[in-house]
Order: sequence, then structure tokens, then C-alpha cells
Amino acid sequence: MKLFKSFAFAFNGLKTCFASETNFKIHMLLTIIAVSFGIGFKISGTEWLAVVCCIAFVIAMEMINTAIEKLCDVVHKDFYIQIKIVKDIAAGA
Repeated sequence: MKLFKSFAFAFNGLKTCFASETNFKIHMLLTIIAVSFGIGFKISGTEWLAVVCCIAFVIAMEMINTAIEKLCDVVHKDFYIQIKIVKDIAAGA
């Protein structure tokens, strides 16, 4: 049951990112386009593995960036130069 709850929390995180983050929606749209091209070009299993790994990496990084930004907003709601730097670095990653 603990494993099921872990997946439920992860799925909730995905839903939250999709509902609140424009960049996440853009990444998901580009995922659909990349998968469509993969199907259209009939890429090999190895190429699918590379595409799926790249997609997973980009989505994971976007979610980490979102988490860092949300945490920074909790720490300092007003403008704070060090928080801006942290957010810029996270976005750059």
C-alpha cells in the first residue's frame, strides 16, 4: 500500500505541474509532437529509448525547477535578489 501511495503522490505532482505551469504544458505538447514524429518516421527501439529518456529528463528537470521556484516563494514572498539568483539558476538548469 505504501508503494501505491508513493505513485499517487507522484501523479498528484504531475497534475499540479500541468494545471499551474505554462512551461510544463509546452513540454507536454512537444512530447506529443516528438512521439508523433517517432511514430511517423518509424524509429527503432534504440531510438525510442533515447527519445523516452530525453523526454523523461526534460520533464523531470522542469518539475525540479518548479519545485525550487515554489520553495523560494515560500521562503521569501517579496522580491529578494538572492532568491532571484536561485530561480534564475534553476531555470537555466
